[in-house]
Amino acid sequence: ILRLLPIARQLRVRGSEILFVVKDAGIAGEMLSPEGFAFVLVPQLPGNLKRPDRIISSYGDILASRGFASRELFDQVAEGWREIFDAFGPDAVVLDHSPSALVAARLSGIPSANIGTGFEIPPHVSVFPCFRPWENVSQLALRRNEAAILFNVNSLFQERRGCEYARLSDALRADEGLLLTFGGVDPYPPRA
Repeated sequence: ILRLLPIARQLRVRGSEILFVVKDAGIAGEMLSPEGFAFVLVPQLPGNLKRPDRIISSYGDILASRGFASRELFDQVAEGWREIFDAFGPDAVVLDHSPSALVAARLSGIPSANIGTGFEIPPHVSVFPCFRPWENVSQLALRRNEAAILFNVNSLFQERRGCEYARLSDALRADEGLLLTFGGVDPYPPRA
């Protein structure tokens, strides 16, 4: 909320209507209500998420642990975002580390801007790199995990948009990305 609040203030000055989608209603109420910003809660995942069978060591692993590896769970979350987008009718979305909202915005044809640290906005590569290089993580395991996630994402894009992506990083690419980091603390290889 703190990172998005200055952006929301400027957009409101320019005449935009703002809706925050948040995880914690209590914190949102304290921070947003005094300023007159509306908010709703993010679509919730069921509590029965399967734990990863290995150490989380890549962005793909994070996505898998948040429902992307299950077509059923991924569909539920994407549908929850679609309902929010349909109810509010945004012209654009500004995201702060919400890959499911980013995919849902792309599915709905809504322009998006993604802001975040190097960890929150991984590089656009064919397989997300391991961010725990001291662990003995198989590249094959990373590729398989990502292929399963990409299959689920592409299945939904085929159904709703008639298209698919060659790489998972392409499906997670916002129209505009604002990387807020310094090279020395970016967990991924050097990038612009």
